Amino acid sequence: MTADARARLRIAAAVAGVAGVAGVAVVLLVGVAYSPALLAQGAGAAAFPSRPLRIIVPFTPGGGLDGQARVLGDRLSSALGQPVNVENRPGAATIVGTEYVVRLPADGHTLLMVTTVIAINPALHARLPYDAERDLTPLMLLSTSPLLLAVHPSVPVKTLPDFVKFARARPGELSYATAGTGTAAHVAMELLQTMTDTRLVHVPYKGIGPAMGDILGGHMSMIITAPFGLMSHIRAGKLRPVAVTTARRTPALPEVPAIGEHVNGYEATAWQGIALRAGTPPEIVARLSGELIRIVKLPDVNERMLADGSAVVGDTPGEFSSFIRSETTKWVKVLRAAGVKPEA
Repeated sequence: MTADARARLRIAAAVAGVAGVAGVAVVLLVGVAYSPALLAQGAGAAAFPSRPLRIIVPFTPGGGLDGQARVLGDRLSSALGQPVNVENRPGAATIVGTEYVVRLPADGHTLLMVTTVIAINPALHARLPYDAERDLTPLMLLSTSPLLLAVHPSVPVKTLPDFVKFARARPGELSYATAGTGTAAHVAMELLQTMTDTRLVHVPYKGIGPAMGDILGGHMSMIITAPFGLMSHIRAGKLRPVAVTTARRTPALPEVPAIGEHVNGYEATAWQGIALRAGTPPEIVARLSGELIRIVKLPDVNERMLADGSAVVGDTPGEFSSFIRSETTKWVKVLRAAGVKPEA
């Protein structure tokens, strides 16, 4: 053995003797540091975002969710240094847009606006092209908002007790319009009928625009939807507000009674949130979550949400995940009690 080789062995032995187990840790850490998979993941998270982002809205343009997405997109673009484009993919009670997102790479560049509908769909469809709990990572509960029940002025009711009495005397005669089957408005009315022993006729439209046209024309008895779409017509005397679908009055509409004031235990709050494709690296989830929570706390964003009748929440991914599970359980139970069977 050469002198040089013997010297190297003595150095190695000395290191092993001094370091002991720590020496093993050094070797392991070196191995981890050069793991190609971890290097790639770390580099991907550090480089995020590497291109423009998209926010998918599973509804037609012009609605409240679309407006919220655009407000968030503008602020998120400034924070991340990349354009954030809002893309509408409506259809089949949000199923079209949701399925589109779950088939994309889990790289954080595509966000999905989700609503109460994602918790309702499992009760209405025996088979969905996705499993929300398996295929999506909830990112943040953005806001909650009441729905507003309003009647055409020709309907002689002004309060919820008036409405219940009037409806009970005319089972199956009064019709109510919503933006579609399986929407938050639809299930809110199913719950109201169950709890007040009334029977109404649901007329689902493809979006709130056509529904609004019919009730303003006197072809429908009532409509239930987000408040912001009704307030201008209420102020003009073309519609009459009856109640909001909450347990207590909402700060956005303090003058309108809550259904829960008259029907004990009733609450059907609509909500809006943001999700990602499941499997998105946790570093990217954490960054987007942090930015979005910061954005929704901005005074101008809060004011915009309140003007639309929404209250900002801005919770964590874990909290939002638990919330969606509880909402899914609730609406499955409500719709089963109402006799609504899932479509095959």
